[in-house]
Amino acid sequence: MPTTIALVADPHFALQSSGSQRCVRLPEARYLLQRIVEYVNITGGIDLLCVAGDIVVDDGDTREALGIVKAILDNLPCPYVVIPGNRDQNREAFAETFPLPEHLDLPGVRIIPFADSILPGDKAERLPADIARTERLCHDFRGRVITLQHLPLYPPGAADCRSGYINAAEICAQYRRLGIALSISGHEHRGLPTLQDGPCAYHCVPALCESPYPFQLATMADDGRCSFRTIKLRHDQPVHDCHTHSCFAYCCVDLDVAIERRLMDMLNIERVAVTEHSGHLFFTAKDYWSVRDWFRGSPLRPPENDRSEAYLQHVKDMVAGDPRFLSGLEVDIDRNGQLLINDRLRHNLDFLIGAIHFLDDPKAADAPELFLFMAEKLMATGFIRVLAHPYRVFAWDGAGCKPAHTFDPLVAMLKRYDVAAELSFHHNHPSPEFFRKCLDAGVKISFGSDTHRLFKLGFFNPHFDFLRNIGYDGDFQDIALRI
Repeated sequence: MPTTIALVADPHFALQSSGSQRCVRLPEARYLLQRIVEYVNITGGIDLLCVAGDIVVDDGDTREALGIVKAILDNLPCPYVVIPGNRDQNREAFAETFPLPEHLDLPGVRIIPFADSILPGDKAERLPADIARTERLCHDFRGRVITLQHLPLYPPGAADCRSGYINAAEICAQYRRLGIALSISGHEHRGLPTLQDGPCAYHCVPALCESPYPFQLATMADDGRCSFRTIKLRHDQPVHDCHTHSCFAYCCVDLDVAIERRLMDMLNIERVAVTEHSGHLFFTAKDYWSVRDWFRGSPLRPPENDRSEAYLQHVKDMVAGDPRFLSGLEVDIDRNGQLLINDRLRHNLDFLIGAIHFLDDPKAADAPELFLFMAEKLMATGFIRVLAHPYRVFAWDGAGCKPAHTFDPLVAMLKRYDVAAELSFHHNHPSPEFFRKCLDAGVKISFGSDTHRLFKLGFFNPHFDFLRNIGYDGDFQDIALRI
């Protein structure tokens, strides 16, 4: 079977944006790494993640920064291997956080990582002990072998790069003789073209720390041939995120307006709609999540729990500080079709989306009928622009069954009321069949991150993959809701 490996190089994560090392220092690298981990979790089918050095550039004790990176990578569904680079100068702290394995085996594939000696003049040297280790690990192994190092390793004179190994000729001759299939390097921020030298493909991964903030997927076929796909975390075209949250959400984790603005600049996010849960503004967290009263139609909204005016002021301040933000609301609805909203919110916010977060029992025979009833009540108001995460209420995190017999009626409803269908991966596995029907009917697609954490803001790489995989080959701007 083919093996797919996610490749990351040179995150240059730093706790501070300035320091003694003269290089790119990127505090936002933590959010880029979180996006990559989320992508791997959503996409599936990725066997390994490799980080090819220059993990952190903080001066002095780097344990805190390294610990943050490790906590992020520990959320991967696959194994990972991390090697140090020339910026990872505290090698003791690095080895404590990311012990270097002698090798790592996947079915039919062996990965040999190196922490080679860094020399002055942007050079490195592989020591005799590691050359001998390569020999030993390849001797009786019958699969394909991949090596991982930080500085670019290419046959002498074969790459347009001043950095490299002083003993590259010896290493490459060994790779050729042993039949090494793939050599992965980092360090050269622009990346370098893949070079085939005998059985070995030499590849240099572009740096995550510089725009367009890329990582790559390497796929090795059974015959050893390698292909590479670059995924850019900065969008080529400006995107609109039509569903995000704020510090008023009970499920908010780390949202910070100043950091959101920096991420918008970095990642080409043109507009962001702040759409707080309406129920979170009227009820305590306990009362909202218990749903015993409000969802079943109780009109009681204890005034001491009403935070709607404070929220209005909050989003007003956000828009005043940066007009790329749009004031909005994610409107809850009860089982009787009553919307959880008051006149002040209705008339003073610019963008309203509707959401069905609860049903009496999603597995009940009458649940699909109740869902359609509630969806139409939202749309018939005339002010709901988007139906958020359709069908997630039936299958949270993919656990459950979405009633396919309701797809056609819901698509017809969306078309009739001119409401967009939100494509979202927040605890959600969108239905390919449903979204094909939306595209065929000309229903607009609302790109929504449902951001409760900073790293998700405008993170639409999974959305683009999903639409391509279901057969859409046009311009995403043509089908996306613009706000």
